[in-house]
Amino acid sequence: MSVARVGDLEVRWLGGALWLRHPGGTLLVDAPSGVDARLPDDALDAVLLPSGRIGAVGGLLPLLARLEARRRGVPLSLHAPLGDERGAALVDVWTRLWPRGFPVDHDARRPGTFDVAPFLVTTAALHGGEPAGDE
Repeated sequence: MSVARVGDLEVRWLGGALWLRHPGGTLLVDAPSGVDARLPDDALDAVLLPSGRIGAVGGLLPLLARLEARRRGVPLSLHAPLGDERGAALVDVWTRLWPRGFPVDHDARRPGTFDVAPFLVTTAALHGGEPAGDE
């Protein structure tokens, strides 16, 4: 596991995912299969899914299952491109399979910019499965 530090920011490459920790919070970028086993710890404030491709979301449900014991009802923010139905579908599966599990706040149906500790996450529309850029 590669680790880099820039000031207060710690960055780890988790074999397909990027884990960013700052004193203000922790963000996971992508949730590929097996990412739950690679997390340095269970402290996580948000997950960013830059696309709905299976390589980016294949490990989301096991990740949520790992985090369940620690979150105790505290919501997890899941950010995805506007219109990405794969992320929404996985959140729906999570809600149905684990109705007593912690809530996941999914934003793929509403545009906006969201604060995740020192990070700003902006949702954008998808065109042909890829983020549209400056729209």
